[in-house]
Amino acid sequence: MSFLSKWFGKKDYNKYGDVLKNPRASKDQRQEALQVLAKIDPSLAIPQLLKRFELVTDSGLVDTKEKEQCLKIILEHGDIAKPFLKEAIHTKPRLSWLLKAAEQLYPTSEYVSLLLENLRLETEGFDEEAQDRNVDLLLALRETTDDRVASQVVPFLHSRKEDVRMAALECLEEQGQHSSQAKDFILKILNEAKDESDARFLGTMKSIAIRHQWISENH
Repeated sequence: MSFLSKWFGKKDYNKYGDVLKNPRASKDQRQEALQVLAKIDPSLAIPQLLKRFELVTDSGLVDTKEKEQCLKIILEHGDIAKPFLKEAIHTKPRLSWLLKAAEQLYPTSEYVSLLLENLRLETEGFDEEAQDRNVDLLLALRETTDDRVASQVVPFLHSRKEDVRMAALECLEEQGQHSSQAKDFILKILNEAKDESDARFLGTMKSIAIRHQWISENH
């Protein structure tokens, strides 16, 4: 009998998921938990596997390898994984690996919709988790080509969090390569800018516009 089976019992699958997100669990314990969860009913396994994405271990190599194992198992279950993944994206603070899975599981239009519906400017305030979620979502949207993106990203240029504003600007810059709407939003902000209190951010925006030849250097 394995160490974890001895303590948890065969049916206590929640405890295996808890091991995956426990920073005090050993590498061997997490591996055993992964092996158990890979063999059981996916509707029971997937919520537990998703817990591994909540933990960041000291060893970057081990951390990435274990998350890749979880990702592989989740992707193998296809449509069964979708509702669990969607719920996790709605509720969890760390999104990067959840979004990796979603990008591969969902059709492109549905994936973009999922990203957009989780953007929450009004919940930011002083909530670091909400700010980090928005950054992850904006950077993921940067890699998409969808006409809905630009208009919904623009409000985040006015976030009180610099990381969020920069992520929004990066997203709009990339969108501007294929969307005249995104480019026009940036040019409009530059043309209407009167408040010099955020000169550095406006300077970055102007540099982007010059680099892509949307305006001249003498603008």
